[in-house]
Amino acid sequence: MGYRDLLKGKLTEEEFKLLPSSFDLIGNKEKAVALIEISKELSKKEKLIAEAIVKKHKNVKSVLAKSSAIKGVYRTRDYRLVKGNKDTEVTHIENGCRF
Repeated sequence: MGYRDLLKGKLTEEEFKLLPSSFDLIGNKEKAVALIEISKELSKKEKLIAEAIVKKHKNVKSVLAKSSAIKGVYRTRDYRLVKGNKDTEVTHIENGCRF
């Protein structure tokens, strides 16, 4: 059961089709942040979507929505807090490297 299952009956059929099929989780078992891209059509439902993600993934303390395109030499983007803790700094370990 994924986060989408938690939203069945809470969104219209059209809105449900627009839900992202995936999102990024960064962090660890104690504290993670979810990074999600929410379409303009779902912008009024973003808090509901964020609540479903937090409910499904108990370690997620913050949900951030992408708010800009990738830019610059370092290919970064802007995010905005949708739900959770403003302290979004996490330790992410991938392939033995700590970020």
